[in-house]
Amino acid sequence: VFVMFIFTTIGMLIFRETDIAQSIEYLTLSPFADAAMADLSIAAFLFTKVFLYSLPIWAHGLFAHFRLQGVIPSLPKAVWIYTPLASLLFFAILVMRSSFSPAFIYFQF
Repeated sequence: VFVMFIFTTIGMLIFRETDIAQSIEYLTLSPFADAAMADLSIAAFLFTKVFLYSLPIWAHGLFAHFRLQGVIPSLPKAVWIYTPLASLLFFAILVMRSSFSPAFIYFQF
């Protein structure tokens, strides 16, 4: 995953930068050298947001692991349980979405 992140970052630099000197300068910067408190608080906010959004994935993984071990019995295969749950989750997506829609970055060319 880390190697793919590096390749993706380098590809983004090649795609977005117009000057190779700026790309090389960007790759030599340290994220902690001149980091302002505002930058660190933004990073902490984004990390917390991603962590909170990933909790259902972690919960599902733990549930599946313990179900396979026999600690938790299997769920009933009833449609009347899954349909309201899926509807509730879809409604939560609609309610918690952002009202601000940023412009797509490729329209800036």
